[in-house]
Amino acid sequence: MAASAEKQNYSKSTTIGKLYSGGTTATIKIKTKGRPKKTILPVIYVPGVFASRIKKSTGESLWDPDDIDSMKEAYLNGLFKSVIGVDVSWSEKELDDKTEHMHDEGGVLDTHHDKIIKSALSRIKQGKPFRRLLELKKIDPWLVEDSFEDEDPDENDLNTIDSLAKEEYARRQSRGWYEILNEYADMMEHIYMLEDKDFLFPTFGFGYDWRHTLHDAAELFVKRIDKVLSQKDYPEFGIKDQDYLIDPAQKVIIVTHSMGSIMSRYASEVLGASSKIHSIIHLNQPTTGAPVLYRRFVTGTSPEKRFPFSISAIGDNVFNEILGNNSYHFTRMAGPLAGAVQLLPTNDYVCDETPDKHWLQVTDTKLNAIAGNIKSKNIYDLYKSNTLGLISCKRYDKNGTPKPYTKEEYKRVSFTDIFGDEVDDYVANVKADDLKNASDISYYYENNTLYTKDNFRLTSEHPKGISYDDIKDGSTFFTSISEKIETAKAFHNSLRLKHHKKTFVISSTGKKTINLVNISLDNNGVLQCPYKQGLSKNGDGTVPLSSQEILISGKGGSATAAGPTVTTSLNDTTGLNIIGSSNITHAKMPSNRHGIGQTLHKIIELTASITPVKKNSI
Repeated sequence: MAASAEKQNYSKSTTIGKLYSGGTTATIKIKTKGRPKKTILPVIYVPGVFASRIKKSTGESLWDPDDIDSMKEAYLNGLFKSVIGVDVSWSEKELDDKTEHMHDEGGVLDTHHDKIIKSALSRIKQGKPFRRLLELKKIDPWLVEDSFEDEDPDENDLNTIDSLAKEEYARRQSRGWYEILNEYADMMEHIYMLEDKDFLFPTFGFGYDWRHTLHDAAELFVKRIDKVLSQKDYPEFGIKDQDYLIDPAQKVIIVTHSMGSIMSRYASEVLGASSKIHSIIHLNQPTTGAPVLYRRFVTGTSPEKRFPFSISAIGDNVFNEILGNNSYHFTRMAGPLAGAVQLLPTNDYVCDETPDKHWLQVTDTKLNAIAGNIKSKNIYDLYKSNTLGLISCKRYDKNGTPKPYTKEEYKRVSFTDIFGDEVDDYVANVKADDLKNASDISYYYENNTLYTKDNFRLTSEHPKGISYDDIKDGSTFFTSISEKIETAKAFHNSLRLKHHKKTFVISSTGKKTINLVNISLDNNGVLQCPYKQGLSKNGDGTVPLSSQEILISGKGGSATAAGPTVTTSLNDTTGLNIIGSSNITHAKMPSNRHGIGQTLHKIIELTASITPVKKNSI
């Protein structure tokens, strides 16, 4: 695509009459200006983690917050436990069922049942893109409002409206819109309705299974790009006389959020799709990972929960109900998910909170002696270690060796003392050999505690006298986690800070975010990870600002900020007056008016460097 921005020059020949002179027939034609045709410039939106709809291998919904019925158990339990002010607790049977459900092979879900389809059709009819369809059919858009007052609408028009809405639903479904949660359709609809004198922006979605390695998702994404570039039929932009043109040198613009940003960069820079991409706009990219994920392996999600009786606690409890309130639950749920592990901090992570700029602070000399120099250590070796690893123990003896929990310690770290003396029912009569040097302490083993396997955090090495047979499936689980860490290591090392030559960054800050993870031991040797010590407002509540912006020129790359960093006090600098939320949290940025506004403004800016297709005759 050339860099100049020449104007399109369209005309057409029209027969206006015939002359008959003797036996010769002649046709008189004149050239008249025709309707300017616009060039197709496809845009693909790639969402973040949890934003793709996932199904089980049986076809049933596995993760689909659009479908309340499929998620009602998590919602109801989370709501109930918010109201009564307790953390989420699972029995071993519940945990086994939940992990079996979450780890089902499955795949991306792109269909709806009738109730959801009805809601989607209603949304389509209220959107500006639908008005464009009505105009093509010369139907008054106000008929969609169903308020006809003095006159009855034409029944044929109403039938046409319903028919057009169903056609648009089918079109969006074929273009990947419904692989993505409906909550994130705001971004796609705004792009879809963008107006430009030379270009049209058909919008596609790409949902992917965020549980699996992002390498696999990236391979599918490259195929999706090829499919989009091969498409030649865009009836929503005019069927009669084809009111659009296809550029034979066509490329796509990619808009991403969160995990989708990392996956898209990998597709572009490692799998070779860069030549098919004009530019990429990243929102809230965890470019070098997010420390909060590592912390959740150590503590679970419970420390993030706010005051139990607040509205905000409801969402937190729902999240806890799905992924696990304590460290053992979270590790069982998230550990085997390759995609989740790939969001851990990488060796390129830079923290801007302390002078040494390191995100993991270990302040106990005993732990440091075992873990080695954290700052020079390969982070993936640390993730697999039996001291500070993802599945390490959380209690140590005076020499820093992992040991079982005592009754009081276990109640504390597993949150099983919610209703008082509940844990007493699970106290074991342990053997004398198990109580060496501590005959007056009760320890917890399999079959005698509510969260048995957490006692040793499924580590590869256990205290003397405790074998893998004592912890069901422990060795298999440890091997599985280690494999996922190695997969993340290979993925991260292939990508590093590589990015497309035309990369634009949108970031947000001002929400309390885990920038640091501080680890120490208390006087009893129990692992401590104070939540508030790691909090800072330099981030979006999930991803630190340093990880979001590291690709920007001068900070680690050659990317450009699409606009000013989004905050709650930011004024609109785009002039587009986008309707949307002002919430700057990580999950809400695709619906944030500033995030959407900066995205649209950048797309319009980019078109100035692209020459539209020219055709002198139609």
